[in-house]
Amino acid sequence: MKVMKEGDSIRMQSQEVKFMDETAEEDDETEHCGILRFELWVLTTIEANTKRQGLAWSEPNDDPALNAPTKGRSMSDQFAAFAFDFSGFDTALLKKVLPVIIFALLCLVLLRWLGLL
Repeated sequence: MKVMKEGDSIRMQSQEVKFMDETAEEDDETEHCGILRFELWVLTTIEANTKRQGLAWSEPNDDPALNAPTKGRSMSDQFAAFAFDFSGFDTALLKKVLPVIIFALLCLVLLRWLGLL
């Protein structure tokens, strides 16, 4: 509304929004699950028409220049959501069952090789 009423553009540079964990304590400032850093530029129609820009990272890309992010783009970052926590897993049971599973698989392979399966 300010842009429409006063005819001035709005530029908010280096703003930061912190996302807090609902289960965290109210006093604990370090417990946040993410931070969003952004810049917001709201232009008047005249400014927007004189400073034409491409969509997303398409050319022309200079006012403001949008740089492609580099952090969080590796394959390990993509699969981080699928990480499994085996800290409570009982390995003693696995050590007892694993030889039986391997033996059963070898028997199936042998039966298939003999043509009995």
